[in-house]
Amino acid sequence: MRTLAITGLVLGLASGCDRGPRKYSLTVQTEVVDASLVPGADLVRYESDTELGDFLAQFPTTNTWAYPGPTSPSSPGSTGPTSPTSASGPAAPTSSTTTVQELGVDESDVVKNDGRYLFIVRGGSLRIVDARPLAGMAEIASFSVPGLGDSLFLLQEAHGGRAVVLSTTSTASGLPLACVTVFDVSDPGNASRIATRFLDGTAVGSRMIGRTLHLVLRNPAYASTWWPFQATTPEGKAAEFLPNLRAAPEDAGREILEATDVLRPATYSRGTNDLSLSTIVSLDVADLDSARAIALADSSTEEYVSTGSLYLSSTTWTAGSNWWTWVTTTRIHKFEFTRDGPFYVGTGTVAGQPLDSYSFNEHRGHLRLAVRDRDSSWSPFTSFYVMRIENARLEVVGSISNIEPGETLFAARYDGDHGFIITAVRSWDPLFTLDLSVPEAPRIVGQFSYDGISTFLAPIGPGQLLAVGQRSVNGFPSGVQISLFDVSNLAAPTRIAFRDVGGNSATSEAVSNPKAFQWYPARNWLSIPVRENGVDRIEVFEVSEAAGIRPLGAMTLGGTIQYWNSWTGSWESWSVNSWVRSVFMEEDVYGVTDNEVSGIPVADLGGTPVRVVLR
Repeated sequence: MRTLAITGLVLGLASGCDRGPRKYSLTVQTEVVDASLVPGADLVRYESDTELGDFLAQFPTTNTWAYPGPTSPSSPGSTGPTSPTSASGPAAPTSSTTTVQELGVDESDVVKNDGRYLFIVRGGSLRIVDARPLAGMAEIASFSVPGLGDSLFLLQEAHGGRAVVLSTTSTASGLPLACVTVFDVSDPGNASRIATRFLDGTAVGSRMIGRTLHLVLRNPAYASTWWPFQATTPEGKAAEFLPNLRAAPEDAGREILEATDVLRPATYSRGTNDLSLSTIVSLDVADLDSARAIALADSSTEEYVSTGSLYLSSTTWTAGSNWWTWVTTTRIHKFEFTRDGPFYVGTGTVAGQPLDSYSFNEHRGHLRLAVRDRDSSWSPFTSFYVMRIENARLEVVGSISNIEPGETLFAARYDGDHGFIITAVRSWDPLFTLDLSVPEAPRIVGQFSYDGISTFLAPIGPGQLLAVGQRSVNGFPSGVQISLFDVSNLAAPTRIAFRDVGGNSATSEAVSNPKAFQWYPARNWLSIPVRENGVDRIEVFEVSEAAGIRPLGAMTLGGTIQYWNSWTGSWESWSVNSWVRSVFMEEDVYGVTDNEVSGIPVADLGGTPVRVVLR
């Protein structure tokens, strides 16, 4: 019997070729007998509610799944716009946007802007701040959303001027619910709520393509002592288990999946902790009742989205030749995205584990993937694969093995036919450049080694790569460092500038979260948040080949309290900001936290910013 234990997965959702009115759902379940295979794959389909219900009856009634979100009132309220002013006026000025992995695929964040207005998710609310002109900056509207707000998307005029807020709440009995609330913000001064829908599960990922929202939801995949099945028949258990779309938390709602939609590997041995259902839902934000879904088993998720395909990866660890070693294998499923949902194409397997969604990239029908792995002596190394569909399977057509033995993969990025990989041991960090123009023969062309570790790479122009990470202090990573690489000659990459930011105790969310990295190509400005000695600030730089990385100044943010440190015998600062983002609008920079918005002209950095405290 073959064993498949899914303990991590990467999902990609994208628009793709239309193959007709076919709808598929995927779930990983237990071993099956005499089930029909989906053509070209080792996936099988549940034949009936009874078969699914019989499977559910096998699960234990002890709980190993915890709901991370709060409860909330069943119906959202609103203070509405606090000003009747209209958004009409001159065209929106140039502004920066959320950092995303792929052009044409938007990612949600706690802050969005349209060049004049800031849209902020704060706790259980959506806040709208009129930021232009800077001197008159003011909060003009506040709307509550169910539960705890997570992030939002902003659709511009071409899609009706909509803000789509994602939040997490629960039913009265504690079952988690993902909430989608759509607002009309075509005139932010007179914004209004359009619709709210609830989906069973907790949202763990999201992407927006055009006006189609793609959500990844996680659901408990078994009855527990917290949420036992009420039904006694297999058919009833299946109906109770499949997730619903609801108009309100306590509504019965309607199922967005049927048992006969559910697919699974032909053989599967049930694990003990990996028993949850992930549901991928596609919604037209103009019609939230237009849900199309697939389902799968998972314990954690990452999203990778290209403009043409959907990828799902699952990683397994099995005992190696020695008791202290493990063999890591990643199984990858490819889907094409159609009008009726993801269409399953094929599956492939590679050794190793992806670092994150940035490990993946699709280009001209090929999947490129960087993974980290360990050998039999537990020494780390990196591998690289190129895959494509051949004979209904996702096959490896090119690879590079055992890259820099003894070092761990820290970052990967792609730019057309070029790839870039960062590996490191402690804080000595080589940048590798890859020629990917021949998929069957990927090759390392150049290498540049330097003190420090880069954790995020951003192509900012032809032959230029901007990176953020940490510097090396006594052989260990510390503080914050920004680097600018010239990769115009792949065979001879070089670091043309670097800048250490703050002292050894300085930290930046941008080191671990690309959305805190704000690149403003209109003026070649970069901003990152920095926290040092309990105080948050926004650091701004001009970045170019001529200027290198030139500091333009910093703006200190609020949200700091003073406390008495009895150990040091002194008063010290402590930041109460949960997160920090920065936004550029024309010549001004804004620092946004969950407590306030601060703004100042970049030319006046070091002066007193305009501040608006969020009520």
